Amino acid sequence: MLDELRTAFAGRHLGTPDELDRLRRERPAVRVDGGTGPRTWLLTRREDAAAMLRDPRLSRVAPVASAYPAHAVEMLSGIDAPRHTALRRAVAAAFSAGAVEQRRPGIEADAARLLDGLLDRGGPADLYAEFCLPLATRATWRITGLPEEFQKDNVRWTYGYLGMTEFTPAACASSAAAQAQLVAAVVDAKRRCPGDDLVSALLARPDVPEADLSVLVASLHVSGHVKTAVQLASALLVLLRRPELLARLRAEPALVPEAVEEVLRFAPVPQVTHSRYATGPMRLAGVDLGRGDTVFAAIASANHDERGCPEPHRIRLDRTAPVSLTFGHGKHSCLGAVLARTLLHVGVGAFLARSDRLRGTAGPAELPWLDGFLARGPIGLPVDVAPAAGSVRPDAGGFPAPSGGIASGTR
Repeated sequence: MLDELRTAFAGRHLGTPDELDRLRRERPAVRVDGGTGPRTWLLTRREDAAAMLRDPRLSRVAPVASAYPAHAVEMLSGIDAPRHTALRRAVAAAFSAGAVEQRRPGIEADAARLLDGLLDRGGPADLYAEFCLPLATRATWRITGLPEEFQKDNVRWTYGYLGMTEFTPAACASSAAAQAQLVAAVVDAKRRCPGDDLVSALLARPDVPEADLSVLVASLHVSGHVKTAVQLASALLVLLRRPELLARLRAEPALVPEAVEEVLRFAPVPQVTHSRYATGPMRLAGVDLGRGDTVFAAIASANHDERGCPEPHRIRLDRTAPVSLTFGHGKHSCLGAVLARTLLHVGVGAFLARSDRLRGTAGPAELPWLDGFLARGPIGLPVDVAPAAGSVRPDAGGFPAPSGGIASGTR
């Protein structure tokens, strides 16, 4: 079953692989622990996944410390109420609908500047490196105040974390140590040079102890910015490969929000939910769980569940099905979901307004791909651009090239 699981979460494609579709049809819960130690179950259907995410009998805190910690620093996503509630409340206002809406003009200006610069240069370009990644990271870092000297390291660590395919002790220890070092350095830098940003505001609060501060700084920079960039690249790839959908959205840009939700459902970058641990005997998805048993869900499979989503392998803009689980569900749903959706709306809209000069030059199988167990999607999106007379092509941004868990080539 472990080999089946690797197959189900591998490959350069949008949507779900055949193996996940088969598992969802045949087995709502799949045991994936290899038959040793506490049992671990993967859930494949939406109703069961949503029930897991909101069930108070399932904890985010493992009853026994893991031998393979991916994080040296405690994370907000790994804490239960009431502490989780208090910590989330400390940063929630910065990511509220009102706060993000105030930042929309700046995001729109960034999107226009990035794409217009790309068009002015002409020639071949990479929409991911030159548009999606800088748009998402800049918007996030303006809120959190991540100093410039740590930005490349942050992106590099995130690629490594999201691209993990084997959670071995050595790989997890290396990732955890790098994360702890980065968090400590960021906290020290903001103490020495505070600014008008969220991390500085947290440092100034006497009611936020050191341990909680580390949790929040780590959580704010763990992966959401890069996953949003990859999700935007996935959305643009869908449009570049579906001329009829691109034409419809250019004619009816008011449908962009529906298109974004459908791409989030159809081609989610997050692959699995965070694990939950049974605090006592219970039944879920047709299996009996004992204390300490682990459950998690396949997000793409849940999003393609035919029971609540007719024609799940088609992109439709008229769906009334339940919202996808791409941003989670319940109390641990994604803190940055409003920001991510805003970036996707703005990014897709800016692309549509300029898409007549952009032509994709590769399909999913030919693209560089983030191909980890936690996240999957394109991290390169080459296009041909109608050249602008007299243009000079400057550096495209200087972000580090991904490594580890990155698939490229064709199949």
